[in-house]
Amino acid sequence: MKLKRILILFYLKFILVQCKFCSNSTLGTTGNFKEIFLGRCFYFLNILHKNNCMIKSANLNCTQIWKEFSNVILNRNPCEIKKEDFDNFLNMTSHFYDTEKAILWSGTDNMAHQISRLRGYWTLEDVLPGYLYSELTACSNSNKTDFEKECESECMYGNNAFWTAVSIDFARHSTKQVIVILNGTRTEGAAPNRTYFMRFELPNLNYESVKKVKVLLLHSPDKPKYETCSNPITLRYVETFLKSKNVAYECEDDTFFVNNINCIQNPTEKHCETLPGKNFQNSNELETKQFESMSTESAYENDSDDDHTRVLKNETDINELSHGIGKN
Repeated sequence: MKLKRILILFYLKFILVQCKFCSNSTLGTTGNFKEIFLGRCFYFLNILHKNNCMIKSANLNCTQIWKEFSNVILNRNPCEIKKEDFDNFLNMTSHFYDTEKAILWSGTDNMAHQISRLRGYWTLEDVLPGYLYSELTACSNSNKTDFEKECESECMYGNNAFWTAVSIDFARHSTKQVIVILNGTRTEGAAPNRTYFMRFELPNLNYESVKKVKVLLLHSPDKPKYETCSNPITLRYVETFLKSKNVAYECEDDTFFVNNINCIQNPTEKHCETLPGKNFQNSNELETKQFESMSTESAYENDSDDDHTRVLKNETDINELSHGIGKN
């Protein structure tokens, strides 16, 4: 009996140590960060867009892009890094894309990117600067010339100069109609002031070129609807602000297209029974192929709100995950 207790205590201690290790493992620099960063760059150019002559013509140099990024980050206090420090990085990663098909998002990470892939739109994480750093973390220190295993500064997350810089840059290049995909289930509202969308993207849209902003307001089927288009809360300010810029505003709740994406992934959800058409579990072969590349997780899971961890963001109303080091 005594030996059994000792073994149990040893096992519990082992579990606690492992849990502690796991809980801290996401707070430091992503493992093999440099290799992932460079790999993404080469993949972006040579696989994702290998037939895109406009992107090819930009003569993007992955090695020089990495060198510039690391020079900005390394051996510096994160709180002393300014968004302007990334100006050269943004110039080096600039490339052609259809600026009339821009998607901004907050708290709807998975769904926003599924829509962009299916409809040929561009989110911040689809252009090279955001693609390189999405869901990654790089910790720096003014006393070190290499990346840190742990991030000790809040400036690596909520007040992140990188995501501020690339968010503003993406917003400024958007034209014509901009799609904004927001989370109406979030109890602080679809567009809380703390998000990157409200702080950096909405104020920095090019209002000489943007003529309309359309909000797609999504709701998690298993949660109450905190904000809707017909009952706006935070969206009142968004509409008023856009009207002051002479920009048309439109809002739509849970579009048929979005509901179909969610129901193909989650056919047993109650609201799927009310949609017209065949049982989603027996969708035709074309639909299956069209959506097989999507995540099997709920379209509303892992949606960060610090919109940029834009994807490892560290808030979880709809699990708003964000861009690696956290964008809202």
